[in-house]
Amino acid sequence: MKDGIVKLGTNRAKRLGLVCENFEYDSYLWVRGRDVIFSFIFSKAKGNLSKLVRRVQSKGFRVLIPTPVGSMPSILKHWGATLHLEIDEDLGEQVEMWSVPELDGCGRLLTEADV
Repeated sequence: MKDGIVKLGTNRAKRLGLVCENFEYDSYLWVRGRDVIFSFIFSKAKGNLSKLVRRVQSKGFRVLIPTPVGSMPSILKHWGATLHLEIDEDLGEQVEMWSVPELDGCGRLLTEADV
């Protein structure tokens, strides 16, 4: 998949599971190589985010979430996501980047026992 923004309603977004039924109109993803960055996502209902994460992961991408706000930090901790810092080229400063491990069908972290 080509690097760059993935806007809601586009064919690229549909392939990744970012659909209008589940997310608000201004939601988008960003593809960077084998990473999909969940830059700006507003879910319409509980469970949509974990479904989107699983769908993106099933396509072979790693899910990254930059500088989470609201309830996202607690969700990321629940999922066992790991934090690293990286330089945002546009901002020219360090930002938090959370890497989401592979989730099971219920939005739970997969363990070695599950594989």
